[in-house]
Amino acid sequence: MNLHNQTVTMTMNHYLVRFLYYFVFYSVTAGLTIGYLYWYLYFQVPLNYPALTGMQNAMKMNPGLSYLPHPDMYSSVIVFRPRETLNYFRMVDEQAAFLHRYRYSSNVGMLRDCALENEFQQDQNRPCRYYLDAAGPCGARTRFGSDFVCVILKMNRIFGWLPDPVDNGTGVLVKCSGATEDDTFNLGSITYYDIDYRFTSAQIQVGKVENGSFNKIYFPYRSQSGYQQPLVFVKFENVAKHTFIRDHDRVLLGKHYEAGYFTNRWRRRGFNCKLWRQRLCRVIYFVLFYVVLLGISICLIQAVMYFDIDREKPALTGLNSALGFNPGLSIIPSSDIHGNLIRLTSRRFEISEGFTSELLVFLAPYQRAGDRVEVMQCARNDGTYKFESTRPCAFDLDSAWPCNVDSLFGYDGESPCILLKMNKIYGWLPDPVEGADGVVVKCEGVTLDDQINLGYVGYYDLSNHHFKLGFAARSEGKTDNGTFHSDFFPYVNQHWYLQPIVWVVFNEMRRDGLIRVQCHLIAKNIHVDFTTAEGSVQFEILAE
Repeated sequence: MNLHNQTVTMTMNHYLVRFLYYFVFYSVTAGLTIGYLYWYLYFQVPLNYPALTGMQNAMKMNPGLSYLPHPDMYSSVIVFRPRETLNYFRMVDEQAAFLHRYRYSSNVGMLRDCALENEFQQDQNRPCRYYLDAAGPCGARTRFGSDFVCVILKMNRIFGWLPDPVDNGTGVLVKCSGATEDDTFNLGSITYYDIDYRFTSAQIQVGKVENGSFNKIYFPYRSQSGYQQPLVFVKFENVAKHTFIRDHDRVLLGKHYEAGYFTNRWRRRGFNCKLWRQRLCRVIYFVLFYVVLLGISICLIQAVMYFDIDREKPALTGLNSALGFNPGLSIIPSSDIHGNLIRLTSRRFEISEGFTSELLVFLAPYQRAGDRVEVMQCARNDGTYKFESTRPCAFDLDSAWPCNVDSLFGYDGESPCILLKMNKIYGWLPDPVEGADGVVVKCEGVTLDDQINLGYVGYYDLSNHHFKLGFAARSEGKTDNGTFHSDFFPYVNQHWYLQPIVWVVFNEMRRDGLIRVQCHLIAKNIHVDFTTAEGSVQFEILAE
């Protein structure tokens, strides 16, 4: 019960540390991201003017023209159906919402009446006010027209752009016409209403028939507080009904240029100092961002590995381990990671050499262990063995007898050697069956035919090496089973630990046929299931 409680406590601590790691990691990542956004918005994005102006701007200092109402973002068709009041009021609401800031904006009181003050140039700090009575019959009082069609035209705002009117006009002229002669005829009469009447002696807005005008006093646009862009209201009267009409609007102006306030920027052979400085700052920021992020990640990983991962034992042991406290069995050599087919042929020496090399690599620590640490002599059953976590048991490779490098582990003859080993499970102790001094292992054919074709099976282990007398008896090996001696358990991550091995030799094996072999462990606390490979291993031998 105490062991179970300790395991549960270790598991909860492990999950808690992992949760804290990810919480700190993503918190720092979010903090860096938010910090970058604030830094970028504060230092890189100007508050009073765009970062790219003039020819560097996407509009290339050439203003566009748009209109209201615009009922569909995917189409430019305006449909008027008197019987469908919902569609009509939707367009009215769109125009009213756009014009709301012209009348009720909090900065309206700060704007100048340029016509009243006889000013013909806009103040940078106090832009000119645009009066909606310029709409004439296309105003909100008439619901933007009921017996006729009203459309609001507006120019795109380009920072610092100044118009150069044609023929000393009052501003940028705009003219509407049909795309074809039929469309022009179906449009009926066209009247333009704009702010120009306030700069004349006219008392009321009578409209113009030639063109409309975006007065030049509303330029340039410089992100002025409360800025109101100029509008032109176009009235289409006597429009042909039940007819699809294509309208074409165009802006008439001369040469255009950038405001003098921005023409003094440093430009030399197309090089923009400010733009490249921003790009350089961005590159430096991202380099520092990912360097800091990488450093924090490495520090967090090192902290988890130092404080959460124990160097002496795994975090999950016993039933919490992936192996479930039930050791498995594996073989060497294993010629294919996708299968367990061992192919033996006398015609291809490289296959036998590959098997031999794999066995030599695995056995190399067994040969060097005695030179590195002080080992104990185990598996003698003389009562002198006592478990020590700092002194692993020595494994005598002479117990292999015919399975040695001089004979190429039997792969140059008729009797190949297979090395069996158990998976290492931290803290596991075997409970041997009656009469055994460790975990018993037994190999046999899967079917009766396989058992016949397999021939005589011999086992070589430390028990055979220590307790059989005479050279002949030891060289023949054991015929019933092999044993992984109990003195090699438990495994508690001892330095230079050598796991016990059992050699299996197949003598007088039938050739030119596929033989299926299965080996399994035998102990009271080992569950064997061939379908799931628990406590067992299956492989095939093809001898040619």
